[in-house]
Amino acid sequence: MREVPIGQTVISPPYHRVFKTPRELVQFIARMRELAGGKPAGFKLCVGSRRQVLAPCKAMVDEGVTPDFIVVDGSEGGTGAAPLEFADHLGTPLTEGLITVHNALVGTGLRDRIRLGASGKVATGADLVKRLAQGADYTNAARAMMFAVGCIQSQRCHTNKCPVGVATQDPRRGRALDVADKSERVHRYQRSTVAGALQIMAAMGVSDPAELRPHMPAAGSTRTRSAPPNSSTTGSSPGGCSPSRRPSGRPTGRPPAPTGSPCSRHSGMSGIGPTGRPG
Repeated sequence: MREVPIGQTVISPPYHRVFKTPRELVQFIARMRELAGGKPAGFKLCVGSRRQVLAPCKAMVDEGVTPDFIVVDGSEGGTGAAPLEFADHLGTPLTEGLITVHNALVGTGLRDRIRLGASGKVATGADLVKRLAQGADYTNAARAMMFAVGCIQSQRCHTNKCPVGVATQDPRRGRALDVADKSERVHRYQRSTVAGALQIMAAMGVSDPAELRPHMPAAGSTRTRSAPPNSSTTGSSPGGCSPSRRPSGRPTGRPPAPTGSPCSRHSGMSGIGPTGRPG
């Protein structure tokens, strides 16, 4: 697919060529957002150490620039863009990584300005509730959606010979993917996943995703305690959302938040709307 000659090693750069320091990272984000006409700009990372999280946070404070979103990917997530040893043994699991980033943002007073996403084997309603309780504003799902489309894990993605037409550019093989049928399957899967999440929340006595907290059973057992969402501010705001979790107080010149609910806890791809019902 990449037309690389047989036997030639393909080495992806281990760092970004545009920036090399945390300060240059946030400056690049600001520049990219400006060039994009104010569209949301952010970055994704798999946490390796606390220092790798705290350094960008300090740079954001010093520069007065914050991304619109940060997606935390767990080491349990799948990727075809890293060597096998890297994927199997490097990086922090999603629970620890997500709580680390959330706590760092709360501690530096940046949490209310950044929407936090979570990805890495998010596939069930329980996964949605767990990640929202641990501090995420929304979740991303890739593998689960591929399965819903019809992926059978034949592990032939790189050969362009996917037998079910999911990962191929071959028109003949692509005919195996019935778009009308598979799109309905994906819709049913997403609808059932959100319904499962709402059922768990109802059993917990929670009617709104903003009410989920790390100490709740659905958050799972963790060795790292998450800072309470309102640890940097006091009081509460309408809708049950603490001020520190709301995307308010954006500095002059910052683009508006993405279209959706005014509360960051209710936005994103988890499919749960402002009232806790499927969006």
